[in-house]
Amino acid sequence: MTARRAVQQPSVDVLYVAALDEDELEVAKAIAGGPFLGHPGVANWIEHDVDDATPYERGDFDLADGSSFSVAITSQLRMGAESASRTLATLIERLHPRCLAMSGVCAGRPGSAALGDVIVAETAYFAAEGKKVADGLRPDIRTQSMPVKWLLAAKRMRAAGLPSYAEPTSRDSEDWFLETLLRGSDPQDQPERGTYIGAHQWTRFVEELIAKGLIRRNAKHRPVLTPEGRRQAGARRYDNPDGPLNLPFAIRVGPVTSEPWVDASNPWEVVTTSGVRTVIGLEMEAASVAASAWALDVTNWVVAKGVMDHADGSKNDSYKGFAARASAEVVWGFLIDRRLKEPVSILSGTDDQAAFHSAGPKASDPVLPPSNLKRRGNSFVDRVTEQNECSGLLRDGSTRLITIFGPPGAGKTRLALEVGTNLREFFDDHVYVVDLSSVADPDLLFASITEVLKVDAGDPLIDALREVFRGVPSLLILENFERVGRAATRVSDLLAVAPELRIMVTSDAPLDLTTERRLEARRLAGGDGLELFLDRAQQEVDDPGIRQDIIELTESLMGLPLAIELVAARARTSSVAELRKLLRSPDFIRLENLMQDVPDRQRSLQRAIGWSFDLLEPAQQKVFLRLSVFEGSWTERAGAALVGDLVDSRLAIEWMQPLLDRRFVVRDEERASDRQPRYSIFFAMRDYGRHRLAQDVEHERRVRAMHADFYRDLVEGQGERMAGRDRRDALEELSLDHENIHAALRFFVETADRHSALRVATMLDGYWWSRNYAEGYAHLQTVLGLGQPAVGSEGAERLLWGKVCLAAGKLAIRQFDLEEASSLFTAAADAGRAEFDSGLLALSLERGALVDLELNRYEQAYAALTEAQTIYETLGGRTRAEGMADCEDGLGLVASERRDYAAADAHFERALGFYAEYSDPQLSAWVRSDQSQVAYLNGDPLMARVHAEYAQHVGRAYEDLGLLTWSANSLGHIAAFQGDLDAARNHFVESMTLAMLQGNLRPRLRALEGLAVVAARSQQDESALILLSAVDRERKHRGLPRAVSETQLIGSALASSRSRLSELEIKRAADIGMLTSLDQATELAREV
Repeated sequence: MTARRAVQQPSVDVLYVAALDEDELEVAKAIAGGPFLGHPGVANWIEHDVDDATPYERGDFDLADGSSFSVAITSQLRMGAESASRTLATLIERLHPRCLAMSGVCAGRPGSAALGDVIVAETAYFAAEGKKVADGLRPDIRTQSMPVKWLLAAKRMRAAGLPSYAEPTSRDSEDWFLETLLRGSDPQDQPERGTYIGAHQWTRFVEELIAKGLIRRNAKHRPVLTPEGRRQAGARRYDNPDGPLNLPFAIRVGPVTSEPWVDASNPWEVVTTSGVRTVIGLEMEAASVAASAWALDVTNWVVAKGVMDHADGSKNDSYKGFAARASAEVVWGFLIDRRLKEPVSILSGTDDQAAFHSAGPKASDPVLPPSNLKRRGNSFVDRVTEQNECSGLLRDGSTRLITIFGPPGAGKTRLALEVGTNLREFFDDHVYVVDLSSVADPDLLFASITEVLKVDAGDPLIDALREVFRGVPSLLILENFERVGRAATRVSDLLAVAPELRIMVTSDAPLDLTTERRLEARRLAGGDGLELFLDRAQQEVDDPGIRQDIIELTESLMGLPLAIELVAARARTSSVAELRKLLRSPDFIRLENLMQDVPDRQRSLQRAIGWSFDLLEPAQQKVFLRLSVFEGSWTERAGAALVGDLVDSRLAIEWMQPLLDRRFVVRDEERASDRQPRYSIFFAMRDYGRHRLAQDVEHERRVRAMHADFYRDLVEGQGERMAGRDRRDALEELSLDHENIHAALRFFVETADRHSALRVATMLDGYWWSRNYAEGYAHLQTVLGLGQPAVGSEGAERLLWGKVCLAAGKLAIRQFDLEEASSLFTAAADAGRAEFDSGLLALSLERGALVDLELNRYEQAYAALTEAQTIYETLGGRTRAEGMADCEDGLGLVASERRDYAAADAHFERALGFYAEYSDPQLSAWVRSDQSQVAYLNGDPLMARVHAEYAQHVGRAYEDLGLLTWSANSLGHIAAFQGDLDAARNHFVESMTLAMLQGNLRPRLRALEGLAVVAARSQQDESALILLSAVDRERKHRGLPRAVSETQLIGSALASSRSRLSELEIKRAADIGMLTSLDQATELAREV
C-alpha cells in the first residue's frame, strides 16, 4: 500500500517498534495489513516526521466488530539497547502511547525454547548492570516485569491458529530429529519433543529411523546419526537456506535479558550465574522497552522475540525470517486480544483511564470473591496426622504461617489443598489458592494474589490486600513458592498488616522465617504406600504375599506419591515383578503420567525434578550433578573430594545445606554414626543428575575419575587397617561404602586402568572373603580380564597381578571351580617366584593345598602345606605368624580326614597360638570352627558346641558370613545328635541361606545333607534319600567327592532311613533325587 505524509501528530494507543531493520518493519506492517485472524487490519500507513531522526508511520487497526485501535510503528536506527531506548523515549514523549510493543528475534535457552518458538518477555533486564570492581563486574540487576494481567493473558495465548503455525507431518518429525542430532543435541531433552513425537511413541519412532539406516544406538543406548543420516540432514538444511515457512512453534513466557552477546563463548553460564537463573531468552532491546515503560509512565508493554538460534556453535540465520514473522504475528494477536477483552489496557482515550492509573484501593469497601478451591477427582490417601496438625494450628490461630516442604513429587500441593478443603467452612469460603508456578519474579507475589482475589488496585498493592482482608478470617494457599523464594519477607509483611489472615505455603524448602511452622511432606511408608498404589491402580488385592510385594515396591520408590502413581497406573497390564524391572530402567524417570489432568511439571519424574533443579543456583546445580555419581550413601569427606573446587568451604553443612533444604540430598540415618554423618540421593533424582551430567561426556568422565580415585585411596587405607587390629572397624566401614567402591572398580575396568583396578581388587580380598564370595569372584575375574602385565613391565604391577590371582583362586574354591582355582594359584606362585616375594609364594602353595583337600588328595595337601611352612619360617612379623597358623589349620584338617583326631587337635592348638601373637579373634574363630567339627566326630558334642558358639559369636561381631555359615552347620549337627530336631532344622536352614547369599556352594550342599539327616531322624525317610540323591548328583557334576568327615556326619542317620524302606522305595527316591535340581532340592529341604 502507498504511504501518505501527514503533519499532525495525535496520541496513539500502541507504539510498536520492530527490533531490527527495515525488513522486519515491513514484515510487521504486512501482517497488520490484513486480513489477519479474521480482522481487516490496517488499511493505510501514514508517514510522520520523515525528515526527523525518529520517523514513524501511523495507522488504525480495524477489528471485525467495527472497533479499532491506533498504532504508531517504527524500527530502530541501529540494533542494541541504546538505539532502542533513544527511539522509545523520543516517540513516547511525542505520542503519549497507552502501551508499547516490540517484535524481533533472539537466542533461546537450550532445553527451554526450540528454534522458531516465540518468547514473550515475562521479565526483562540488562545483564551488565552493576558496579565495576577490580576483578570485573559485581552484578546488581534490576528487573522490570510485564503487568500481571497482561502476563496472565500472554500465558493463555497459543500459537495454533496463527498463520505461521502448522501441525508437523511425519517428514517434519523426521527432519526435526535428524537436525537436532546434527546440532549435537539429544532430541529427548528438547522442549518440542512432544510436539514432533507423540506420547508413548518414542521407541517406535526411533526404531523406524534405525530401520531406515538414518540413525543407530551408541554404547550408551542413545541415538546417533549414521553417515547416511548425517548426509540427509545436511542435504535438507542445504536445500532450505531460507528456513521454514511454517512450524509447530510454541509461545513461551519467561525472563529475557538484554545485552550484546556476540562475544560471549558461553552466554548462558554468564547470565544464569549473575542474573535470573530461569532466563530463557537472550537479545538486545527488550529491557529498553520495559525500562522506558517504567520510567516514562506507560502502563502496559509486550515484547515477543522469535528464537533464531541457541547462542551456541551451531547458530546460523536460516530461522531468522521465520522467527521475525512469527514474533510479529504473536504481538499483533496479543494486541487484538487485549483490545477485545480489556479495552482500558490498550486504548488511550477511554473514560476509565484515570481509574486504571489510580494508586491504592478503591474508595468503596472491597469484597472477597468465593473460594477458588476445587476438589480433586481422585481420593486423598492417609496423612491424617499432617492434616489434623495443620488444620488445628490454622483454626486456633496459634500458627498463622505453615510451610509444607519436601522433594519433587512428595504430594505437598495435594496435602495443602486437602487441608484447605477441610477448612473451607471454618473460613466461610474465604480459602484461596494462588499458583505461583508460572511466576518467576518475586515482585509479582502481591500482584498474583490480587489477580486471584479479583482486586483492581494500584501501588502499593499491600495496602489493597490489607483492606480486602480487614476483619475477614481467610486462608491463602501459596503453591510452588520456590518460584519466588526471594519474596519470603513479603509473606511476613502481608501477615503483619492482615491479622485475620493465615497462609499455607508449599515449597521445595522452608522459607526460613521466624513466624513459620515447618511441616515436611513425609513419604508414604508401609500400608500408606500400599493404599495409594491400590487406589490409583483401581485394584483390590487380598493375597498377603502380593500385598507385601507392593509394599516393598512402594518403599523402593522412597514412598514418593508421584512415583507411586506413575507406577500404579501401569499395574493393570504389568505384574509386580515387571514393575520392579521398570524401576531399574534408566528410562524410569521419563515415564509419562497416564493421567491427563495433571500439571505439565508432574507428567513425569524427570519434569518434576527438572522443575526444581532449574530453581537451584547455578553453583548448587553443579554440586548436585557431581554428587549424582555416588552410589548408595557417602560421607562429608567423600563429597568434599568431588566438589571442593566448586565451593568456598569444605564444611558439608555449608555447601550441602541448600540441597538438603530442597531434599535433593537427604541424610542417611540408617548408615550414619555419631561421628560420621552420611548422605544419599533418591535414585530417580540421582538418575536425573547423571543424565544431565552425561551431556558433557568429558566432564562426566573427569567427575567419575575423581570419584574412583577417592575410593581407591579409601580402600587402600582400610586395607592397611584390615591387616592390623582394626579389622572389624575396617570391614564395617568398607561395607558402608560397598556400592561406591564397586562403582570405582567398574570405572577402572571400563577405562582399562589396570594398575588402579589391581590395587583396589587386592585390598578388597579380605572384604570379599568375609562378605560375598560370588560377587568378589565375579569382580576379580573382570579385573583379570584386563590382561596379564607384559614381561618387562613394572614389577609392582606384576606382583599385584599375582595377589589378585591368589584372591580369585581362594574364591574360585568356594564356587567349586577347582580347576580354575588351581590355575590361579599356579599363576600367583609364578609371580611370587619371579618377583622374589616369598610371602606370595608361600600363600599360593598353602591355598593350593585347599584344592587338594577339596578333592580328598590328602598326601598332596600335606606336602604343599609343609613346603609353605618351610618358607614362612624364613619370614618375620605378622606374615610369618598368620602363615604358620594357616598351615597348621590346614594340617589339622588333613589329620582329621585321616581320623587322627589327637594330631588334628594339636595342629589346631598350634594355629591358635600363632594367631594369639596378634590377638586376631576373627582368624582364631575359623580355627575354632574346624575344631568344632573334629570334636563332634571325636564324640565330644559339648566341646563341639563351645567351639561352634564361639565362632558364631565372632562371626556376628565381624559380620563374617562365612563364619556364621559354618558355625550354624556345626550347631545343626550337634542339635540333631542331641535330638533337638527343630533347633537342628533352624541351624541348617540358616547355614543354607547364608551360603546362598554368599554364592558358596560347599556349605550349601553340607546344609542340604544336614537337613537330610533331620528328615531321617524324624523318619521322613523318602525325603531324606531324595535330598541325598540330589546332592550326590550335584557333587558328581561338580567333580567334588564327599570327604571322609562328611560321610561320618550323615552316615548313621541315612542308614537308618534305608533300613526302614524297601528296595523299591529306595530306588524310587534315588531316581527322583537324580532328577531334582539344586533349587528344587532347596525348596524340598525347607519343608522338612
